Amino acid sequence: YVCTPSNDWLLFNTVEDCYEQANYVYDKSYQKPKEYCHNLLNRWVEETGDSFQLPDIRLPQ
Repeated sequence: YVCTPSNDWLLFNTVEDCYEQANYVYDKSYQKPKEYCHNLLNRWVEETGDSFQLPDIRLPQ
């Protein structure tokens, strides 16, 4: 899971796609893993006092 302030975010399945060719961040079947990673990152941001603004992780309709 990768998110940056100015770029699209990334979510890879490195078990099935070790070369990270497929970005699953907008795949509805990966919503739960994305939420898990997002929550971990959010917790780290809060615990460290980082000013990074996390993106909205809701999928487009």
